[in-house]
Amino acid sequence: MTRHVAVVLPDAGRAPGALLAALAEAGLRATRLRPADAERWTAARVPDLAGVLVPASLGPVRALRIGRRLRSPGPPSALLVYTEHDLAALEACARAGLDYVLPPFLPGLLRVRLDARRRVDGDHLARLTEQDRELDEARRMQAAFLPDRPPVIPGWQVSARLRPARPMSGDFYDWFPMGDGGRLGVVVADVCDKGYGAALLMTPLRTLIRHEAASADRGDAPLRAAADAVNRYLLRDHPGQGHFATLFFAMLDPSEGRLRYVNAGHHPPLLLRARGTHERLRTTGPAVGLFEHARHEVAVDHLNPGDFLLGYTDGLVEARSAEGVSYGAQRVLSAARTTARESAEGLLAELETDLDHHLGPLAPQDDLTLLAVHRLPAAEGDLSLAP
Repeated sequence: MTRHVAVVLPDAGRAPGALLAALAEAGLRATRLRPADAERWTAARVPDLAGVLVPASLGPVRALRIGRRLRSPGPPSALLVYTEHDLAALEACARAGLDYVLPPFLPGLLRVRLDARRRVDGDHLARLTEQDRELDEARRMQAAFLPDRPPVIPGWQVSARLRPARPMSGDFYDWFPMGDGGRLGVVVADVCDKGYGAALLMTPLRTLIRHEAASADRGDAPLRAAADAVNRYLLRDHPGQGHFATLFFAMLDPSEGRLRYVNAGHHPPLLLRARGTHERLRTTGPAVGLFEHARHEVAVDHLNPGDFLLGYTDGLVEARSAEGVSYGAQRVLSAARTTARESAEGLLAELETDLDHHLGPLAPQDDLTLLAVHRLPAAEGDLSLAP
């Protein structure tokens, strides 16, 4: 069976005749493509693809983009850069890690180089596929630690979402019942850094908060106990590693709307009042994991009918547009105040839409978590909320 090689032409000019002749002599059929066409094709349109030859004059970024396009989906094929005279362009491609062929183009050598490159790329693809499977499993396991549905509390709504910047996240949110009085614990936290290291710390911190909250179920004690336990754990078990976290942990009494909380260095959550005003919840202590004798006070506020609590991590305020402009705390407030706030989920959806407009084609550079608690207006207070 005759195998095909996709030969991408230079933007100006033709592929070297010697290269095309060598491919033919090697029993390889050259399918010539203009660069613009190559960027729209896939391997499925070039049957039995043995390799892709891209002119060095297109540069490493464009060569890689074309190569990935033509090599997927389908079996691995080789990607080689070719040139006749432009050694400066070839050097740029080589510095980017691209393999290449030079004249004189010899049939036997071309076939050997294509076969060798295909085996290397195939092995690399197999390793990446296995890594992807492992990452996907780790991602699913981490997601399982997040609550999968909001609590059902008459007269209240709770909603949250998390957008990792990488496959694994150091952000997390949580909610859970506290004691027998119908109280609800609500957490938004951000482990310093992002990726795998931060993600590994997320799990024990979540477990510690829940454990301490259950063990010290009196008054303000669960809030202080959780902040102190996380602080001790990071300093004792990860000394000298620079790990710390910001933590907002609140205890809500739905019957009265009373909100007790500790804010350990976290971005101040917003209280959006039904009458159109707002307040920022204050910081009550430093981030956990920084100071051995850190003290975290407990503050108290109220959610009245129609009010919202909005918590978020720094991935929201620090999200940068293509022009390098941060989203910022003021825009968070402006977006939250101008949305038609009818539900906790609706508030987060509209805020996320505004963020996407700000980011444009870019993705968030840091993990991003949003959490909203809404006390329904008095006329709706007798409604039970389906998850």
